[in-house]
Amino acid sequence: MNLNYALNEYRNDEGGATAVEFSIIIMAFLMLVIGIMEASHALWVYNGVRNATEKISREALVQPDLSDTALEDMGKESLQAMQISPEGFTIETETVEQGEVTFKRVASTYEYTSLVSVFLPESMESFTIREETSRPLNWGD
Repeated sequence: MNLNYALNEYRNDEGGATAVEFSIIIMAFLMLVIGIMEASHALWVYNGVRNATEKISREALVQPDLSDTALEDMGKESLQAMQISPEGFTIETETVEQGEVTFKRVASTYEYTSLVSVFLPESMESFTIREETSRPLNWGD
C-alpha cells in the first residue's frame, strides 16, 4: 500500500516541469543567438574585405607601379584596422582592355572560418569570400 502511494505521489509531482521546459527552450534560444552572432560576424568580415579591395583598387589606380605584394599588405593592414584577421587574404591584379579603355582589375579572396562551428555542418565551417573591382586607367584619352 505504501509503495502505490509513493508512486502516485511521484507521478503527480510537477515540481521539475519548469526546469525541463526551460532546458528545452534555452537550447533553441542559444542556437538562435549564436546564429545571429555568426551571421553578423560573417557580414562584418565581408564588408571589411570589400572595403579593403576598394582601397587597394584606388591605390593601384593612383600608384600603378605598386607590386601585388605591396597592395596585398595594404589590404591586410586595412583588415587589421577593422579587427579582422588578415590570414587567408590574397589579391590578384591584372590589366584588362575593353575597346579603347584600359581597366585595372583587382580581385581579392578571403578564407572565412566560422567562429562557432559546433552547430554547423562541416561544409559550412569555412567558405571563401571573393570580391572584385575594376577601375579605368584611361578614359576619354
